[in-house]
This record gives sequence, C-alpha cells and structure tokens, in this order.
Amino acid sequence: MLFSLGILCGQGACSESGFSSGEGPKKTASGGEVLEIEGLKSQALGDVVNLKEGPLAIEFDSLSTKKQKGEKGTRPLHVVFALDVTASMGASLSAVKEGLREFVEELRDRDFDTKVGFVAFRDSIAGSLSLTSDIGSFLTDFSELADFGGSDAHEAALLAVRDSLSLLVAQEEEEALQVVMVVTDNVGHQGGGDSSGGPLSDRDCGIDPLVEDLESLGEALSRFRLFDSTPGDSLFQIPCGGYDTSREQWADVRDSLGSDLELGRSFSFPLTPENLIDEFVEEIELSGDPINSDCIPLKATLAKGSDSLATWKAKGELSELFETYRDTKDPIRWEDALSEADIEDLDQKDSLTLTIERCCVNREIKAAAIDSCEREVKQVVDFDIRR
Repeated sequence: MLFSLGILCGQGACSESGFSSGEGPKKTASGGEVLEIEGLKSQALGDVVNLKEGPLAIEFDSLSTKKQKGEKGTRPLHVVFALDVTASMGASLSAVKEGLREFVEELRDRDFDTKVGFVAFRDSIAGSLSLTSDIGSFLTDFSELADFGGSDAHEAALLAVRDSLSLLVAQEEEEALQVVMVVTDNVGHQGGGDSSGGPLSDRDCGIDPLVEDLESLGEALSRFRLFDSTPGDSLFQIPCGGYDTSREQWADVRDSLGSDLELGRSFSFPLTPENLIDEFVEEIELSGDPINSDCIPLKATLAKGSDSLATWKAKGELSELFETYRDTKDPIRWEDALSEADIEDLDQKDSLTLTIERCCVNREIKAAAIDSCEREVKQVVDFDIRR
C-alpha cells in the first residue's frame, strides 16, 4: 500500500507501523508519549496511547507521495455511470461504448484500481450493472440497452443517481474514491408513474431525497464526486422543480452539500470519447490521493467528540514551508498537544480524534512558485487513551 499510518504504541512499538519493532516508544523530554503519524490515510487506530507519564506530543511528517517503479493499482476507484438511454442520447451513449476501455486503461496507468458500473434510465430504471473490473462484461451488458423513448421530456435521473449511490455503498471499501457521472439532456425526476412518465405536472424534480442520501454518507462524503454531462442551454429543455436546465439541477445538488466540499463539476454535452478519456480522467486524478506530490501539514486539531481540545497551525508562507520541508525532510513536532492539565480533565479511558489538514502540490514545482494548494487532504485518526 502506498500510504501508511504509524503510531508508536504506549506499551511498545507497533510492528506493522513502518517503525522498527526493536525500539521502544518515543518520549518527550518530560517523559510523555509521542504519537507519530505518517501518510495520508484516515483510520481508527487499534492501539491504546498511555498518558500516565506526562503530556502528549504529536509528530507528523510532511511527505512526498512518489510512485514506486512498477507499482500499479494502488488507489481504489469506483465509477458508476448514470445514463439516460432515451432516443435523444445516441451520441453520448456511443461515446461511452467507444471510449470506456481506454478510459479505464488510462486510469489504471495512473495507479487507480478501477471498477465501473452503470444505471440506465428512462422514466424508470432500464437496467444496471454492479461494479466490476471486467470491462468486457460492462460493454456487453450496456450494448444490450437500446436508446429509445423519451417523448415526455423528463427522465428518472434523480432516481438513477440514488441507485448509483447504492451500488457504491454496497462495495464496503472504505478507502475507495466513489464517483458518479450522470449523462442526460433534461431536468431529472425521482421516478414513479407509468412507463410514459404520466403528465408533466406529476413529475417530482425535487433534489431533497438525493441530498439526504448523500448527507447520510457522513465522513465518506469527502470521498464522493458527482459529475454531469448535461446541456447548459435551456432551448430544448422543459423546466421542472424550479430548474430550467439539468445542469442547474446537478449544480444545486453539489451546492446543497456545502461550499467547502469539492464534489465535482459539469462537462459539455453531448459527451465525447475525448471528454471521457481526457477531461474526466484529469478530474478523477485531481480528486484522488495525490501521487508525485509533496504534502505538508497546515493545521491539526485534537477533539473529544464535538469538543475541540487543542489546535496547531503552521506558521509562515506556503513557499517557505515547502522550502523548509524539502531542505530538511524533518517531521513536525506539536509539543504539549495535550498538557498534563488537559489530560487530568479526560476520563481514565477516553476516545479522541486527531484531524490533520495537509496541502499538496506537484513535487516538480519550485518552492518559491508555490502560493496555493493543488489539493487539500484531510486525515482523521481516531484513537483511545488511558491515563
């Protein structure tokens, strides 16, 4: 695995943490524990940190995420296409058929262990395929879906994306980047009604049920991306649910989940093989764990439940911080992250959460030229303490 997280345990070194099992745990000058964190992966640690002997210090690395020679498929990626298969969608459906194999190969060349699936829809779900690494199986099943129908304008895009989300959740792979690409040419509804869709006035184009499904992901929402290939021009679209275009509708879904989350964007319509292979791959690359990047910690927070206990922040301009890291490679020590007084306020047995926010940039960019992050990575580490 490319990224690892290590902790020197309170009663002895953890043998699988990346540290030498022959050494005892690090100590502060006053005899307290040092919690050492490596890598970018969020997880709950199984080891208990002993705080009986003094304050807690935390040491976390700045790090380079350099791809190792011959290393393949290190980043799990699940992509579900939610595809309108009505008569007006021929060009976009052809793009998926023609470009999918190269799309997956390009992602695998970029170290994504890729699985794909689809949910096809008209006024109801027309077919689906669970996530698979077998591209031939995808194309065989998908080719059996003919593009026809759609005379009533709105299709069940909202229902299809909810079903796509169910396919992703069913994988139960906590580290995977989860992506839905919805491709349609009109405002979507939630399904239901007869095969013709019923009167336009009966179509429910509200996004709330989908937004609630996404919010239920909790912390996993940070690994979810929603992209759409939809027309921005309202000329051939019929308004529904307050939306003049499908592009407005999908932008509203993303905006409803919070402006601090980078959840995706819109692509041009109709979808082309070039969009799929070039633009979509680049967006996924930006969304995944950074490869060939330098990542430095900017902020760290210790919390007990919803109560913040302590916060650390890096001091200095980004260019200075990256230059220092590249010159020294030294880990950063947060002394007295918990003082003895802080520890006294905790229960004898307690659970804490450490959140580290890191800034990542391409490792080829000169430090002096760095004035913003290409990618921000949040790492959450849950651990238990005893005192």
